[in-house]
Amino acid sequence: MNKLRGVVAKILIIFLFSLLILSFAFWGIGDMFRGNLSEANVAEVGDKEISQSDFRRAFANEFGRLQRRFGGQLDVQTAQAIGLTNQVLSQLVNQALFDQNTREFKLQVTDEQVRAEILTFPAFLDPAGNFNRALYEQTLASSRMSEAEFVANLRADIARTQISSAMTDGVAPPKQLVDKLYRFQNETRIADYLLVKNSRFEDLALPDAAELNSFYEENKNRYMAPDYRAVTLVQLRPDGLVPDMAVSEDDLREEYQARIADYTVPERRTVRQILFPSEAEALAGLDRLTEGLSYDALAEDVTGEPAISLGTVSQDELTGDMAAVTFSLAEGEISTPVQSPFGWHLMQVTKIEKGSQKSFDQVRGQIEENLRRSKAIDATVDLANQVDDELGGGATVAEAANKFSLPIQTIASLDREGRDNKGELVDNLPQTPDFLAVAFSTAVGEQSLLVETGDGGYFMLQVTSETPASPRPFDQVETQVGDAWIKQEQARRAEELADDLAGKVDAGAALGDLAAEVGLDVQTTPALTRAASDPFPELTGSLFDAKVGAAVVASAQEGTLVAVLKEIIPANPNTDSDGVAQLREQLKQSLQGDLSTAYRQGLLDRYQVQVNPQVVDSALAQF
Repeated sequence: MNKLRGVVAKILIIFLFSLLILSFAFWGIGDMFRGNLSEANVAEVGDKEISQSDFRRAFANEFGRLQRRFGGQLDVQTAQAIGLTNQVLSQLVNQALFDQNTREFKLQVTDEQVRAEILTFPAFLDPAGNFNRALYEQTLASSRMSEAEFVANLRADIARTQISSAMTDGVAPPKQLVDKLYRFQNETRIADYLLVKNSRFEDLALPDAAELNSFYEENKNRYMAPDYRAVTLVQLRPDGLVPDMAVSEDDLREEYQARIADYTVPERRTVRQILFPSEAEALAGLDRLTEGLSYDALAEDVTGEPAISLGTVSQDELTGDMAAVTFSLAEGEISTPVQSPFGWHLMQVTKIEKGSQKSFDQVRGQIEENLRRSKAIDATVDLANQVDDELGGGATVAEAANKFSLPIQTIASLDREGRDNKGELVDNLPQTPDFLAVAFSTAVGEQSLLVETGDGGYFMLQVTSETPASPRPFDQVETQVGDAWIKQEQARRAEELADDLAGKVDAGAALGDLAAEVGLDVQTTPALTRAASDPFPELTGSLFDAKVGAAVVASAQEGTLVAVLKEIIPANPNTDSDGVAQLREQLKQSLQGDLSTAYRQGLLDRYQVQVNPQVVDSALAQF
């Protein structure tokens, strides 16, 4: 039995060590078996791979373009949130699909085609329109792309363009389609109309209590009270601690010295300059000034333009020797030649604005207030840490507040807008949007963590009860119900009158005569297209469904419209060559887009596309 137990023990030990070794192999050197995520591809399209470096380069280019559009005020997270990742992936996948297709068609792009494309590429041309080799190399360097990579990409782009052009260049919408659509879009209609306003029926009396209550019951959802919560709130505010903070005289003077720049207005000078390409020319210009030539005349003579104004600047807004020399000049004085990376300058100071500095006594009160508040914030943080420890130890909000003598605020009703059940704003709430979010995300009977408010303060709360949303009682909303009933009745009567007038028009009466009988004015619309919204967008659709002489009724914001279609003006494409050409181009682009979309879908059906989201995230993590 002992031997048997020994054998079993050895087997178990060997088994356990085997598991341990396998786990080390899997987790420790598993990359040998599973592959390294950092070397994996972002996507595979057929047998073409989209590497992480390809994706990062494309993402960086698009991100840089967006950053320039937003004036540099765009970060990577925001770019991802607005869909840049999917856009770049889609572009790369589309390119890979077309590359697969070009290989299948065995398309060839010659070196001469690539060379001709490079020589006419707009980004590589100087202002005169000539190819600039230095500009070419600079552009590639800024894109972090070698010449070989650029040429390979360009060759692929040319091949893709050949396929795309072959597919879409010959697309042209039929003339019959263009003409028919032009007539449809540009046909206009004119109508006479009148507006029966709801306000016409102003002397309506409220119905009896039973009918009004019935209206209330039918429309209860209009008079819902929001859900309310009863909350116990404790706030830690630095404002209450400010008066108790002690600040010494040494503290005040030390802070004054540390912030002396904030209390100093530097001297500023209005400066202009004449720029020369060499020191010798600058000295020659200075000699001419010494001989009596004016500064303005010298500038005109040397540059053909007035002297360059630098505006009114402080010393730290100028660089190097220019700053020191300029601020050593007297008002009106001209400097000796000063060198900068742009050439040689003759500076002139035309005006001097003396600097100033506030004394300690002038800013003492402000410094003291700032220091007291800063210390109060620090004290609040220390207190918050102690309260947090209490809450972490299991104390309730009330227990923690009582231990540190913090005021407890009991809020009997609070809605999601910070109002009570009377519709009034609750006083003394934490001034942060987080408060209401925390109050309505904390479960009933539970308490929140300590939450920072952003102004140096904190709050914690406990939700003691909840009142679900429900219709307000009739007696609380009786006035609103009465107003709603009257508005509904006014609209009903206006619509009823409009229907009656329209019926009489269809029976042969003239709209003008009917309008005079009811005291309304008839107006005439301008020539309306199907897309017209003036004078009433609600009327346009009805007019294009009507026949000449027929009456139509349409609701409007202020009441109900009655209109009679007066004239249909057909559109003639033969008299508007520009409009027809524009429509033809729009249809052509639409058809080309449809063809491209269908072609891409065909490529997707032919070539398998696999995207690895984890690798995409890994590639983006390096930005």
